[in-house]
This record gives sequence, structure tokens and C-alpha cells, in this order.
Amino acid sequence: MVFFAKTYPALGSLASESTKENGSYKEPDVINQLQKDFKNKCYICETKDIEAINIEHFAPHKNINLIRKFQWANLFWACNHCNHIKSDREPLLNCTVKSDGVDRKIRYFLDDNLINNKVVIEALDGSIETQNSVQILIDIDNGTNHKSLNKIQAKSQRNRLYDEMSDFTSLVLKYFGSEDEEKQGDYQREIIKQLSNKSAFTAFKRWFIKDNPKYKTQFEHYIIDKQGNTV
Repeated sequence: MVFFAKTYPALGSLASESTKENGSYKEPDVINQLQKDFKNKCYICETKDIEAINIEHFAPHKNINLIRKFQWANLFWACNHCNHIKSDREPLLNCTVKSDGVDRKIRYFLDDNLINNKVVIEALDGSIETQNSVQILIDIDNGTNHKSLNKIQAKSQRNRLYDEMSDFTSLVLKYFGSEDEEKQGDYQREIIKQLSNKSAFTAFKRWFIKDNPKYKTQFEHYIIDKQGNTV
């Protein structure tokens, strides 16, 4: 997960739909804006251009707080796999609230020493929000709830992650290994593009950079500003 800035004020259809007996929070203006705000990727797993889209309620509303159903701040863009496994768990780190620090409280990396699943996700503080968020990410990555379909979806998602990170790793190595200034400039521009929250699996890419002193020196300022905030 990485930080996403949501567009405000709340969209007009939510106010009108909330007054109806069978109002919908899935009107076209809501769908279009969520797709833009979350860069057309699932806010949890960061898979890009997802096919099975859910308008997800970050904080549960059913039988708990019906007002949350139409709250713009509570509507998120998620894939079906993540939405199903996350379910109604809370409290969690909110990736649309900068002070929650989702980018700095969870570490992501791939460990080739792990045989079947090399994805590693670690909590970097002891808050309940961070612990819960990490557990959800682990459950999603493993397809945890022992249903065959979720296991298959999780494996497919991991394979996309592995392919994406293989390409990104290759790109970084080409940048540092190139002696051609023009090619190096092209590689640098593509790396910067891949480190933005518009790319798939941004959190893994950013931690790949942050975990290597050489890469960090060259590219960290494209991730974190002088005040220590994620850009």
C-alpha cells in the first residue's frame, strides 16, 4: 500500500443517493473519480488495471454504521480478491490519510530463499492499525481462508508481482551498468515513473530502492521529500 490523495469535496451523487431507500454509492461520477484517485489499481495489493472491480468500504458499514455507506472518504477502489479477504476487519492504516504513514510503517520485499512464496511483508511499528494491515496483506498474498479460488487468485497475483519486480530490477541494473549517457537518461526516467504511485506494486519497488544504500542515494528523493513525507 502507498499513499493516495483523494479528490474533495465529496461527489454530488452521494448526497442525493443517500436520501433514497435503495440509493447507490456506485454512480458513474463516483466510479470515475475513484478510478482516477487510486490510479486504476487496487489500493491494497496494488495490482494495476484490475478486471473484477469493487467499490470497497474502508470501514465496514453493514449492521454497524449505515452513514459510512455513502461517505466519500470511506469509498475505496479494490479488486474482488482483496475486498473479499479483507472483509470487515478494522482498524487499519488508511492510505488516503498522509499522517497514517502507510508508506513508512510497512516494509515489502522478495526473498528468493523462500521456496513457494518469496513475498515478505513486515510491520515496522507495533500499532494495532499496522499489525492488522500487515496481516491482511499476508492473508491476501497467500489466499488465506483455505478456499481454492482464493489460492489460485493469490498465486496469479504473486506471479504478476514477480514479473513486475523482475522487470524493475533489470531496469535499475541497466541504469547503474550503462556507460551510455543517453540510455542512462532513458532508464532514469523510467525508474522515476515506476516509483510513482501510478505504477503496479509501487510499495515493493520503493522498498527495493530504500533497502539498497547505492540505489537509495540516487533515487530516494523521488520517493521522500525533505520533510520525510512520501511524495
